[in-house]
Amino acid sequence: MKKLLSILVLGLLLSGNAYAEKIILNCKGEILGTKYDDYYIVDTSKKTLKISFGETVNVRINDKEILMADLNTNKSSKGYNLKWMKFDRYKGIFLSFNVYINDKEFKILQEKIASSDASHSWSWIELAAIRAGTEYSHKDNLIYNGMCEKSDKKF
Repeated sequence: MKKLLSILVLGLLLSGNAYAEKIILNCKGEILGTKYDDYYIVDTSKKTLKISFGETVNVRINDKEILMADLNTNKSSKGYNLKWMKFDRYKGIFLSFNVYINDKEFKILQEKIASSDASHSWSWIELAAIRAGTEYSHKDNLIYNGMCEKSDKKF
């Protein structure tokens, strides 16, 4: 009986990564009249997203979407950089905001994040990114979308 229980427990422990996978997304679209073709690698077990130029960030993954939110707390000459990406897993639509916010907006965002629980901090970053992208006209703000397909390795 002990052997059977040990085998069962060991089997359950080892099968924990049975559904873990690396998803390769090929996303195509247009930014300011220029076509782009990017690859993203989503590691479902580590919950990370590797962007084609090498940066790896944490993501939230659920049945319908993959979300990435990142707030750079180091101010540059452009302001504070705020990145937010959403991949719709059913429609294949990709939406990205890469925007800059000023000192006032950064302070408000930091206060909202600090006063909420961790699960809501991503929502505040999402709202700030959308607001900055639609209401402020910083010349370096990039908002773009595209279509993504799951890609397989060729070799």
